[in-house]
Amino acid sequence: MITYEFPARGEMPPLKLIWYDGNLRPPRPPELEEDREMGTNGHLLIGDKGKILSLRGQGRRGFELIPESRAKEYGDPPKKLPRSIGHHNEWIEACKGGQPGGSNFDWAGPLTEVVLLGNVLVIEHPAGVAGTPRAVHQTSHLVRLALPEATHAAMVAVLSP
Repeated sequence: MITYEFPARGEMPPLKLIWYDGNLRPPRPPELEEDREMGTNGHLLIGDKGKILSLRGQGRRGFELIPESRAKEYGDPPKKLPRSIGHHNEWIEACKGGQPGGSNFDWAGPLTEVVLLGNVLVIEHPAGVAGTPRAVHQTSHLVRLALPEATHAAMVAVLSP
């Protein structure tokens, strides 16, 4: 399990991201009905006003607000983002000079760096290093591990046993 802590950026608040890997899983949310499965793979998004569970680990697509009664009460969320034509088609259209894909390099590059950093920590410390945060300095093409005393860390990653 890796815990990433991102500081506030512009109008975005701080973000805590917990990455479970291998056979590790988050605790079953109490909001999930007893007769429903959490799934073996996917996402659990925890916000100030509720929890959203991905249906990917259940062999379905999409996300669902839990519990189901809360989802029915809320209804369908407003459509604020353009709908994807599929990531392969987005890539082809972007290559032809069209709109950038929804997961373009500006967005996917930093995400990849974060995930790869977690992989480095897991490989370097397979038993975990709980309580020993390592600050990460991120530049455009380089991710450097540094001591926790670093003052301009882009994020902090903590690997737990």
